[in-house]
Amino acid sequence: MKAERRLFRRFIRPDRIGEYRRHHEAVWPELEQVYLTHGVTDLSCFLCGCELVVYQEIDGVVFNMLETTLAAHPVEIRWQALMSEFNDPETHISKFEEVYRLPAHDEVTNP
Repeated sequence: MKAERRLFRRFIRPDRIGEYRRHHEAVWPELEQVYLTHGVTDLSCFLCGCELVVYQEIDGVVFNMLETTLAAHPVEIRWQALMSEFNDPETHISKFEEVYRLPAHDEVTNP
């Protein structure tokens, strides 16, 4: 598995924070399954006020092969359409570049 980590930031409309939280307290099981079968191995969303940070780990090989099918999957299309209502239209999504990662414990102790 070629693991990749991704981090994104965007802003949620201030008047929609409560509703955004409620949707994420009950993420659809079928959406979680779609992500898992398309190479997403971990996904976390963090809020600080209106600022949303999304952390994602993917199996790069599987995800890259299936990224187009994920974007076209009916469940993903429904979820993204729903989530788009919460995005602050005055801002855009930022994708972060990872510049450092602490090596795994075994990599540090057994170089």
